[in-house]
Amino acid sequence: MFYTGVCGNFFIDKGEEALDAAKRELLEEVGAKSLTNSFELLGVSYADEATSGAKLYYYLARDCEIVAEQNLDCDEMIDVTVVSLDEVLEFCRVDRAISSSFLTGILFLKDKLEE
Repeated sequence: MFYTGVCGNFFIDKGEEALDAAKRELLEEVGAKSLTNSFELLGVSYADEATSGAKLYYYLARDCEIVAEQNLDCDEMIDVTVVSLDEVLEFCRVDRAISSSFLTGILFLKDKLEE
């Protein structure tokens, strides 16, 4: 399972590590956990290096299973859909309103899966 929080950016709470935030958001927004606790950092980028120091962390979670209902904030609307990487890449080719952080995550994932 590739989880990036709006297709998924997530905020790291004060004192929280990026990996812990990714696990928390995966459970809250998707209702999923990695049953083997298998998370791999795919890469890090910046939201806008010129104006913000905000880092974006991209993780690959393996052996995931839905274990709970979504626990969304009142301003969140997230539909969980399972698709192949090829389907995501086709979506990227067709849809022109894709965030740069989403595309960055997909490139990190594609590189990892092609190793």
